[in-house]
Amino acid sequence: MVLSVAEKVRGFLFSLAKTFDVSKDDTLGNAAQYFIALLTICAVLSGVVGWRDHGVTMFVLVFILGIIGVFIGGLRVHLWVYLLGGRKGITQTLKALTYGATPGCVLGWIPIVGFVAVVWGFIVQTVGIRQLHGLPTRSAVLVLVLAISIPLSVHTQRLVRGV
Repeated sequence: MVLSVAEKVRGFLFSLAKTFDVSKDDTLGNAAQYFIALLTICAVLSGVVGWRDHGVTMFVLVFILGIIGVFIGGLRVHLWVYLLGGRKGITQTLKALTYGATPGCVLGWIPIVGFVAVVWGFIVQTVGIRQLHGLPTRSAVLVLVLAISIPLSVHTQRLVRGV
């Protein structure tokens, strides 16, 4: 069963486990196309809402950093997925992250609501890792907590030391 973009957006916002189950056989190309479509819309809206005088700059930053972030972050997340028992491959990890970006892309450009979108995105990515790798929920949460907290703590220590 192939879902349309609108069905995926609705599913990744409201029917997480079911939508990830249906998306298990999607290719990385399918997930990347979906992500780029949503990221483009988010980048345009961020440019309009966020920085009216610098809309083009905002568009480029959101778009380029979104693509780089999901793939570089995906490598870091996949390391933890693998160490905690996920053996379904990096493609499944990248799909969990690209599909998990749905709340951020759909709602992240809205001031204040963007924070809620980040939290909801964490939940969607957790369910994605669980469903696509067959990991327990606890392990999927731990994957993301480790992937986020370790680099964040290293960066914070550097800031505190002035390095």
